[in-house]
Amino acid sequence: MPAYSRLATVLALSLVVTCTIWLLIPSTLLLSSRRTVVTSLKDEQVRNNTSPSSVPHYLRLLIPGSDINDNLCKTLISAAVLDYPSPTLINFGKVFDDETLIFGGSHIAKIWGVLDYLNSLDRIYDDGIAVLVDGYDVWFQLRPEVLLGRYFSTITYQNGRIRTQLGNEAARNEDVSQKVIFSSQKRCWPKEADSPACYAVPESSLRPDVYGLDTDTDVDDERNLYLRHRQRFLNSGMAMDPVSALRAIFQRALEKTKEKGVGFGSDQGIFAEIFGEQEFQRHCIAKQYRRASKPNRIVDAWNKEFDVTDPQTAGTHEIMDCAGDNTYDFGIGLDYDMILSQATVFSEYDTAWLRLDDAHAIEQASLAQTPLTEPRVNAGRIPADIARSRPPFHTELERRLYTADLPLEKSWGQVPLFTNLYTGFSPVAVHHNAHRDGLKGRIQSHWNETWFQPYARTLLDLRVMEPARPIEVEVDVVEGRGEEGSSSIKRAYWAPHASDFENERAGVTTIAGDFMRYEQMCTGWEELFRDDKGPWRDPRERV
Repeated sequence: MPAYSRLATVLALSLVVTCTIWLLIPSTLLLSSRRTVVTSLKDEQVRNNTSPSSVPHYLRLLIPGSDINDNLCKTLISAAVLDYPSPTLINFGKVFDDETLIFGGSHIAKIWGVLDYLNSLDRIYDDGIAVLVDGYDVWFQLRPEVLLGRYFSTITYQNGRIRTQLGNEAARNEDVSQKVIFSSQKRCWPKEADSPACYAVPESSLRPDVYGLDTDTDVDDERNLYLRHRQRFLNSGMAMDPVSALRAIFQRALEKTKEKGVGFGSDQGIFAEIFGEQEFQRHCIAKQYRRASKPNRIVDAWNKEFDVTDPQTAGTHEIMDCAGDNTYDFGIGLDYDMILSQATVFSEYDTAWLRLDDAHAIEQASLAQTPLTEPRVNAGRIPADIARSRPPFHTELERRLYTADLPLEKSWGQVPLFTNLYTGFSPVAVHHNAHRDGLKGRIQSHWNETWFQPYARTLLDLRVMEPARPIEVEVDVVEGRGEEGSSSIKRAYWAPHASDFENERAGVTTIAGDFMRYEQMCTGWEELFRDDKGPWRDPRERV
């Protein structure tokens, strides 16, 4: 055989062997390698600033928490088992005992701590999304891809409301658009009724009869006068927005903290004030453009009667000077439908834990609430965004020995979800901030109602054992302000790297850059797992 023929034969055999070995390599190793290669490539592109499209979009989870207890660990575990990015703890290890501030200053420190973290980030990552949640009473129950999809759909809807309120020309010329979504609640607190935070903010977008004929009126219940009010006011328990927008809001919030005196200490009061000022100025913008347009005497007379910016009709309301521009506009809007987060304060009896496939249970829970005469939760019809997300017990290792005790076959309709009986929506996160009559105790009594708690030990094992790879979530993103002609694109959001790359799925990072593993942080494993199996240990280190 000629020498070149022998050489060709050897090369062909080598190629076959190489391809065979490649095909036999475990997928976990390939995924691990893929992360290293992709991350290195992206970081190199970012450093060289080769093109804007090369910069990865990150999904960051920020959780204020100065000390560890079971309640903070519940928040962390709920995020971990649903495959959220490993969170960054804000203000961990700090002591708040300033007697001149409410809660010792811990709530105001949330502003300083978050701003410090945001200022530490490279500005090239400003288009990434940050999710900020309270650390001691928020549980996730749906996956991050659902959260992102709902965020962007809410942004699109709110931009439509802005155009209706201001007009297309004003919204475009004054660069007014929605960027930031805060949670909502029924009562304006802690601001007073004459504050712009209470009177100048938009009406709720919930249907006007969502609570029956007496919607938005006080009820004869001294425990909670606001049971029949729609969600209209800001709640700071959850916020979601681009990093650049969040930084601007927190910078303004920091400036406001310096203006306050002794006894102050509510971060919610600060953010509500910023929101109220924004909305007052949007009234000014609308008025300015309305005057410049062709006059309509009937409309103008009606607008004057209800003009919140007019001192003659303001009454006792605190009014501002109209700025004439968008200086006060931070793109803040609210999650009126409570599809991102359900705050339970002032809504103590609006919700129930339901399996969406259980028509009988849905009917019973619904008819127990006044004034519902029929269920608004669609039994057997799982919302499309939830149905599209990975099933509850899906993991990359679902066919391994470790999943023997998991009900892999269960769908989202077969697991309990915290659901609003009046809107029919199951929120991504539950905010247990109801506090009257001992209702804060639901943080303990409702923990085993979550679909994941009975399986939390195994799900946490699987979270840690899965291959180290980016968490990618693709969502429809409407560019611009959702105006006619905008296009939808697919975008992947990546989990930012923790300081401990190899173990980042097994713990959290502080803003100081320290990495803490779950077994170092959490000690109340019996409360967390309730399975009498003792403390949790990293499954990779078990003998």
